[in-house]
Amino acid sequence: MVRTFQTEGLILGTNRIGEIHKGIQLFTREQGILHLIAHGAYKTKGRMRALSETFSHITAFVYHDPVRDSYKLTDAEAISVWSSFRSSIAKFYAASLFAEMAVKSYAGGASNAELYDLVLEAYKTLEQIELQHVRKVIIRFCLSFLEITGHTIQTEECRICGRILGIAEELYYSRTGHGFVCASCCQETRLVFSPQARNYVQDTASLPFDEAVRVQLDRSGAATFSTLLLMLVQEALEKELVTLASTGVDW
Repeated sequence: MVRTFQTEGLILGTNRIGEIHKGIQLFTREQGILHLIAHGAYKTKGRMRALSETFSHITAFVYHDPVRDSYKLTDAEAISVWSSFRSSIAKFYAASLFAEMAVKSYAGGASNAELYDLVLEAYKTLEQIELQHVRKVIIRFCLSFLEITGHTIQTEECRICGRILGIAEELYYSRTGHGFVCASCCQETRLVFSPQARNYVQDTASLPFDEAVRVQLDRSGAATFSTLLLMLVQEALEKELVTLASTGVDW
């Protein structure tokens, strides 16, 4: 059995173990999420300290103990460090959301490679994008995440009465109906899917990630749509996203 290997990965989270050791959640394309220990990573002058920060994109050199089934990070080389995530609350918030979604979906199951590519593309775009587009990065990520995990949004017909829904009419999400319904059938608190948002989805469906987030969607519309999508993500995960409890985000 091979005990040492190297892999490219994204550090989605860390935690302190004892005084100087660090636990690392490393998202990899081939193996999903690996839980590593970086011994001495919290030493003041330790080289591993800088190479094992959350949201780093690294080449990891790993030792696997098959008896304990544990993984040790023995060395690392930086590929990308997205510094703007630490200087912008909005970008940090978005990056944290993507990490939490990946972890809580167990790295996407059978769609692990697709989800890894999505998170990597989102982080690259987030690093380069202007602050006014951050919410659209969240929108694009959520749409792709729902598709990858088998929860593609269906808006062709009302889930209750079966009527074909026009592109210009507002739709409403029904928890009891488990999908989008027309105004006549919606008897709950109305979470609206506006014609503007539907057009945005249609117009950006075939665009690369970094181009889609630059397509016009007004601030109010983006806020409403992202709220709806994040609710759909939580329903798909059957778990709450604790990152959403963060406050003070300036979009």
